[in-house]
This record gives sequence, C-alpha cells and structure tokens, in this order.
Amino acid sequence: MFIVAHDGMHGILFPYNLNINDAIAALALILYGGLSFRDLREKHYLHHRFTGTSLDPDFHEHNPNFCFWYFRFMRKYVSFLNLCRLCLLILIIVNLFHIHWLNLLLFWALPLIFSSLQLFFFGTFLPHRHHQDNQYSLGAIKSFHLPILLSLITCYHFSYHQEHHRYPFLPWWQLPFAMGFSQSHF
Repeated sequence: MFIVAHDGMHGILFPYNLNINDAIAALALILYGGLSFRDLREKHYLHHRFTGTSLDPDFHEHNPNFCFWYFRFMRKYVSFLNLCRLCLLILIIVNLFHIHWLNLLLFWALPLIFSSLQLFFFGTFLPHRHHQDNQYSLGAIKSFHLPILLSLITCYHFSYHQEHHRYPFLPWWQLPFAMGFSQSHF
C-alpha cells in the first residue's frame, strides 16, 4: 500500500485526474498505517528537491548506523496525530469487524513494522548513504541492479533508486527498465 501511495505522491496513479490520484494514495496511507498523505507528500517533495542535504527530511548527514537513522526517520514521519489515527483505525477494525487483536497484530501490525524496516533499508538507508568523500549529488545516490525478481521482492524495484530520482514520473514497476534511457524515451 505504501508503494501505491508513493506513486500517488508523484501523481502517476491516475495522472489525468489528480483528485482521484490523491484520494487513492490517501486511502492507501490511512490503511497502511494511519499516515497523512498531505504530510508525506510534502516531505517526499523536499526529499526529491533537496536530496542528501540538511533540508532533506529522509537524510541523516552524519551517516549513522541503521537503527539510529531508522528511529530518527520514523520520528519525522509518525506524529502523535498519526498514532491517534492508527489507534482509532484499530478500534474501528476490532469492534466493527470483530477481529481478534492477535490476528490484527500478526497480520497487520507486524507486517506494517517489517515493511517500514524494509522500505527504509532499501529505499533510504542503502541508496542515500554518503560516500567516503562526503560529497553528495544525484550521482551519489546508489542503485543496486538486482535481478528483476530479487529487486521486486526486496522493495518493489526501489533498488533502482538513482533511476527513481532521475525519472520520478515512472511507476515502481518500470524502474528496472529505466537504465540507459533518457526522458525522451518515456
């Protein structure tokens, strides 16, 4: 659901009607983890505009270890309001649909946590770590050109991360085919 919302942030779910595009993306984020589409889109635009700088909300300029960066990253994206929305969503699901809390934990909460770790590791941590010379540019974003199936399993082709930053108008499933193309090919 997060990858669907991510494509929505770039306006490519339903490019001919951005209201429908945004509604689909907002619903996906609410169901994924009670997240605000407006807030995430704003931060994601900053990430693309100021990649690898102190203005990039996804970036940690001191290149810390994975755990420290992950918790700092999550603090920026998960607010108290998000947690309240998430609790309300859980109460609605448990009471309206009579779903046992253990099932909710096993089939929604744990996958949510694991997917956030997976998205962060493959979509932020690996591609956006600084090189040793501490210089950062679009060329410094790393891509990991994995075999198609492995790339899909790891994080919906976001191992092709430099391609995503070069061609943000491409949906996730086209990223493996972006290598070596110019914008005129799309």
